[in-house]
Amino acid sequence: MELNVVMKKIFIFLLAGVICAGFAGCGDDDDEGGGYSSSDIVGTWVVTYSYSEDLASGESEESYDQDEKFAFRSDGTVYLYEKGDSSWELLGLCQWKILGTSLMLYNGDVYLTFNIKNLTSTAATVEMSLDGYYYLADFRKIQ
Repeated sequence: MELNVVMKKIFIFLLAGVICAGFAGCGDDDDEGGGYSSSDIVGTWVVTYSYSEDLASGESEESYDQDEKFAFRSDGTVYLYEKGDSSWELLGLCQWKILGTSLMLYNGDVYLTFNIKNLTSTAATVEMSLDGYYYLADFRKIQ
């Protein structure tokens, strides 16, 4: 259980830490080589499953908590929320862009790049490896 808490906090910290100032070149150009369109992700998504692994130790954790949500706006901003005691609390926001099968979050300095494994009108799966950790998350669209 400890690894999952650590990974969740790292993931939330990274996402909240990419508070954005602006996103250069965030036009609506679609990737002609395939992949997903930016319109595929617009909406509000809740995390329904997450898996995290420390690649060095092999320790891993799974969670079915639905206490994180992401609101992707058509203007290229995404709002990150965490479920509080009585309501959803805003943790931060940044800019986003889809390039092919990559979802990029950006704050003017830092990019976080997620591989989109699946994205439909109602469900998505993304994964990311960073600093010796692997993270996988399933999302369900709620709005």
